[in-house]
Amino acid sequence: MAFHAKPKPFVENEAYKGMANKAGALLIAYWRLYPDRMYAFFEAEKPDYRLSLIQVIMLRAEARYKEVFFTGGRGITKSYVGFLSRLAEGSLYPGVELPYFGPTLKQTASIISAVYRQAQKNYPLFFDGWEVQYDAAERFTCHTKADSKAHRSYVDVDMMRGTSANAVFAEEVAQQERGEAFDHEKFRAAVLPAVRLQRQVDGKLDPMFPHCQKVYVTSAGRQQNESFQYRNSAIKDMVEGRS
Repeated sequence: MAFHAKPKPFVENEAYKGMANKAGALLIAYWRLYPDRMYAFFEAEKPDYRLSLIQVIMLRAEARYKEVFFTGGRGITKSYVGFLSRLAEGSLYPGVELPYFGPTLKQTASIISAVYRQAQKNYPLFFDGWEVQYDAAERFTCHTKADSKAHRSYVDVDMMRGTSANAVFAEEVAQQERGEAFDHEKFRAAVLPAVRLQRQVDGKLDPMFPHCQKVYVTSAGRQQNESFQYRNSAIKDMVEGRS
């Protein structure tokens, strides 16, 4: 870069636009790996609370890896962080489908509806780019406000039959209370096979996107619970260097 004793007047508007686009691309690439910094950028002047260290670690792990399994107790706001991670992915990768699967539709939709309102209060400017499509007893769906439907990203609690997805977020996979147990049979038979969409850019696989991503978040459970096998799979891939 050349420096001049006297600044030269900047009149090349097109050159300026080019610089701005490059800067924007760099910022998006950075936020894709550090979504917590994106939320810090959009944070309200007086949020109800800010992200803590454990929440930052969870967000970054969910942004970077194809298979993630979190076990945590009350207080680490698993639903809040999980939903923020889906919104970040939907904003930074246009046109992706991100289903959110929990023990029951009614329970999960109610939780995510409340989480949406809380997150909207903490990051109001960020949520200017999202809108709620359904907010009902057994369904919650929101999507980005892209002009083209093909470029909209969706986060959907009730994954419609016959649809495909880029990734899946499974909450409370170890839950086994009567009437509210996580349905592993439906999850393996209907949800996991639908996670098959691969994001492409100019006809090629997007090297940044965690294709066919599976994220599991749950409180502690027994080894006899089927979720223990998901956990073992994630650990095995990590030990063998695949994730």
